[in-house]
Amino acid sequence: MAALITTTGIGLSSVATDKPAYLFFQQLRLQIQRDLGNYFADYLAEPVFDSQQDKIDWYSTADGPVREFGELSDSEKIETVGRIDSIRQQLTALAKRYIQATNDPGKLTIGQALLAAAGEPESTHRYLIGNQPTVVFWGFVQSAPDYPELLKKYIQIRQPPVTEPPPARTDNAPPARADIAPHTTDIAPDKADIAPKKADTALEKTGLESQPTARPDRDNSPPEAAATETIPAQEFNLLRYAGKVLWGSAVLAGLLFVIALIVSLFNRSPGIPVPVSTSNQEILDKIRQSVSAGDRLQTELARLQSALAEKKCNCTPPEPPPEPEQATTPAKIEDVVESCNIANLTGRWQSRSNELRNSKSGEPVRVNYDFDGQGEGQIGIIEADGSECKGQASATFKKTGDICVLHVKATPAACPTWPSSYKSHTVECKLGDKGKAKCTLLQKGTRPVYAVFERRSRGQ
Repeated sequence: MAALITTTGIGLSSVATDKPAYLFFQQLRLQIQRDLGNYFADYLAEPVFDSQQDKIDWYSTADGPVREFGELSDSEKIETVGRIDSIRQQLTALAKRYIQATNDPGKLTIGQALLAAAGEPESTHRYLIGNQPTVVFWGFVQSAPDYPELLKKYIQIRQPPVTEPPPARTDNAPPARADIAPHTTDIAPDKADIAPKKADTALEKTGLESQPTARPDRDNSPPEAAATETIPAQEFNLLRYAGKVLWGSAVLAGLLFVIALIVSLFNRSPGIPVPVSTSNQEILDKIRQSVSAGDRLQTELARLQSALAEKKCNCTPPEPPPEPEQATTPAKIEDVVESCNIANLTGRWQSRSNELRNSKSGEPVRVNYDFDGQGEGQIGIIEADGSECKGQASATFKKTGDICVLHVKATPAACPTWPSSYKSHTVECKLGDKGKAKCTLLQKGTRPVYAVFERRSRGQ
């Protein structure tokens, strides 16, 4: 199970339901798994609520590397938002189906919580774990200004606009012949009316007037000559029409003869009926009884299946058995400092604070630390535009009596916009009052900054 982020609900509003939607996570996950499948169930990260500190740790059971939405490329962001919107549509449809069951308070509550969880997630609450879109902080009122624009781009990519075909070329079109009569048809009148309309449409596209064009190899002849040339074509059409009429009459006569023959066969006097033996009659009666009994059993089976489905919908799903605890590295920095074991620092950690900013632009930055089992690793400073400045980092524990202090040293971090870079710094974490870890970021020439040191993923 991958740890994603720790959030707080202080000063934030949950979407209007009887209770916050995340409190129904187990019921929601079971319903989504049953109705839609694991792909849709893994969309919602699992919340673990700490009532004493008013914090929520978010975890996911999806397999694969954990990537924040800001770390994705532009094309990956568009694709991920498109898949998120497809999942939200399925969850919304499922929620409305439960809400419509107003005679069942349990279904109504689950439907309202599911509808709250299907809202538009903010960009900082979207993750891609392997190939699985996952969101945290669901069920709270959020603002996602980038969501509609990314979804619009996704729709444009998947459904490109229909382009009109290029107009037909007219420069090489052969001229119409005046010595050939216009085409006539002897099909049904409604189909014959269609042909002139298509011709008009073609003329409209080419921009030509609907007038006959004289052949270039002939002189313009008077109307009498033109009328004389069209007579053979008209006679040919009349002969072809007459032939089709004769052929149709022959086929119709043949059909009538066959029908009359069949009727005469059926009207013949039936022969002397052969009596059915008693044994055969008993067999027929038993067959009829068996068929009737089978129909009754089929009707009863359908009724039982309907009753079972209704009972199944009304049942409250059982609570899933608790998952066995796995021997993993601690999730909180307090546990790591208390253990004084550098191997427990394995994985990715992030240092966040409102005072961690770029000294030139004034924009906030986030600092990621990746350590192996010996405390060696890398540092990545994530700027507001998503670019990452990288350097080296090492961590050690120094113990004085019963007090253990974590020391992290980071080298200068080089940025993609060379020669820009961040200065080296150190981080010290130790347990304070009430067992709460206090982490201080120190940089030469600046005052100390208090920062939150949180785990983002566990090491392998």
